[in-house]
Amino acid sequence: MTDTVNTALMKMMDEGFREVRSILASQQETASESRRRLYAKLEEMSGEMLALKSRVDAVERSIEASGPTLAEVRQYQLQVQGAGRLGRFLWWAGGGLLTIAFALYSWRQVIAEFLRKS
Repeated sequence: MTDTVNTALMKMMDEGFREVRSILASQQETASESRRRLYAKLEEMSGEMLALKSRVDAVERSIEASGPTLAEVRQYQLQVQGAGRLGRFLWWAGGGLLTIAFALYSWRQVIAEFLRKS
């Protein structure tokens, strides 16, 4: 009877070990597949980061190249402001001259009589 019990116990233990081995093999396959997917995702992210770095570098070069252009725009803006001030001054001066000319024209007879009397 002990042989039968021992044999039955050995069969049970053997089945248990097979089940444990099967579970371990399944977990190993799952872990291996998970690592493979993780590696693929990391490779994909690495490629995306390289593309982004390339785009950022291009933007930096573009900004650096536009620096002189921005300085020129600022210079033109200052010139336009100066021209605007000069234009306003000339309008005021022209208006003053026209006012003086109109006043002299209007008073020409009074001035002529004053000059004749003197």
